[in-house]
Amino acid sequence: FPTRRSSDLVMDRIHVYSNGNGRIQDLMERHGEEIRKDVMASDILFAEAKGYVKEWNINGETVTLGVEKQ
Repeated sequence: FPTRRSSDLVMDRIHVYSNGNGRIQDLMERHGEEIRKDVMASDILFAEAKGYVKEWNINGETVTLGVEKQ
């Protein structure tokens, strides 16, 4: 998860935020367990992003993602 390294949270448990794209939210909801495991996140929250926040373009879909130390 690129924002994890950028925010110096490499080994910390985190909350992941996703905001601004229903299509990305749907994918994250369907694959949430796998995503949480892969990025060591306790939660994926679909709300205003907090912590280290960045806008991403994922396969032509713009979404705001954030990571915050738990």
